[in-house]
Amino acid sequence: MEKPWNQSDKAIKKEQHALLYEQLIDDGCDLYRGYKVIHCHLGTHITKSIAQDLMLLKLTQCKAVMRMYHELSSEKYMSKKINIRGEYWLTEMFALESKYAESLNHLYANTMVSEKQFQIMQLINSENLLLFQLLYLQRLVGINWKADNK
Repeated sequence: MEKPWNQSDKAIKKEQHALLYEQLIDDGCDLYRGYKVIHCHLGTHITKSIAQDLMLLKLTQCKAVMRMYHELSSEKYMSKKINIRGEYWLTEMFALESKYAESLNHLYANTMVSEKQFQIMQLINSENLLLFQLLYLQRLVGINWKADNK
């Protein structure tokens, strides 16, 4: 028979994962609407193609982050610094898009397995590249998709 606190911990973890996935799906929908706004404002096939590529890259990245978070929630990969409260804090950070890079950096710093650290570093690099491409696209067409999306 399981200890009562183990059942409570499992329920908390399940709820945290549900919140994380729900928030990432919401972010994905917002991204889709935002890129759709960019797409409608673009005149050439080349710039429309860039916007589509960026949208697909971001959605792929969201899926990769969800997989990574799920894998790293296993204690065998993480240092003891991340406990139930730590995981809740990470979930909160994932929920705030402005804290996305910070949460990836925190995962990187607390991951004990070098293979996992490399995977997280790839996610960080792809996020940086995506942000650079988005800024370039915004400059190219002279719009702010977040403002136009409201």
